[in-house]
Amino acid sequence: MTQDITVLTFEFIWFLLLVIAIIAQLLFKGKQKQWGGIMSIFLVVAPYLIVFSCFYLSRYLGTFRANKVIQIVGFSIMILGVISYIISMLNLRYNWSISAEIKEGHTLVKTGPYKIVRHPMYFSMILVFLGSGMLISNYL
Repeated sequence: MTQDITVLTFEFIWFLLLVIAIIAQLLFKGKQKQWGGIMSIFLVVAPYLIVFSCFYLSRYLGTFRANKVIQIVGFSIMILGVISYIISMLNLRYNWSISAEIKEGHTLVKTGPYKIVRHPMYFSMILVFLGSGMLISNYL
């Protein structure tokens, strides 16, 4: 993979995750859930700002020389993470929330990936972070 393709791939996948988070915030709103204003927006956007900051500061913070195999493995891990993130979010549906809250009719989800892992969305994001580092050759 050329450097341009890896950068575009990295940026596209992280932008896609941001769009998914914003769409989920709007779709899974429910009657009891209210848009928390600026704090809610910050909680959705902050992780992506941190990732892009680390990416663009990488030339000062350290990179490693990656071959095509490492980049392809990193890309594959990122895709696996994105897919599992979407599946996890869809399994939660209206139980999904940007902040911890108890809603009327709230239930503990025990199906899908939640049958295997208690926090599959966190696990998915760990996969995306790991794959990102491998894809763009960044230690952070």
